[in-house]
Amino acid sequence: MDLKQKAFVGLFLVLSVLFFTAYFLAPDEDVQKTFLYLAGATTVIFSLASGLAAVVFSIGYALWIFVITLPVISIVWGFIAYIFLTAIKWTFSLIFRKILGRMPAVQRMNKRFAESPRVISSKNRLDRMLERMGFNRPVKYQVVEVDRCPNCRSWKPSGGNYCPECGKILT
Repeated sequence: MDLKQKAFVGLFLVLSVLFFTAYFLAPDEDVQKTFLYLAGATTVIFSLASGLAAVVFSIGYALWIFVITLPVISIVWGFIAYIFLTAIKWTFSLIFRKILGRMPAVQRMNKRFAESPRVISSKNRLDRMLERMGFNRPVKYQVVEVDRCPNCRSWKPSGGNYCPECGKILT
């Protein structure tokens, strides 16, 4: 059996398992929809596993480059790994929103999670902590009139006695 035949046999086995799982899990009229949901979830799981392998490989490769070569080159490889990981993150967030986000079970789970008393109390505690630290306070601005210094033409507060740039005393 060559590699092509092994790949087709593996694909046939995966699709067969998905079909039989959908057949036994779904109500009578929803076998096709459940099969498509399971196929989408399997695709997401396989892509997540391959993406995770790519992340581990890129981090390991960046660390290897850092140890072996100069730090300047490792910074470049680290930036390339960062771009690669960002692309993977965007891809997976798109996949999860478009495929899994449409599944009723995932929607129910998200709703139950958002309405959970533990989640709500944790969010409230975090909001209070951030408020005490000053992160949720509105930013206060002060409007100041400005003029130009006749000597250096830089901006200075109007009514000032000297220019903060050049130090010239103004009358």
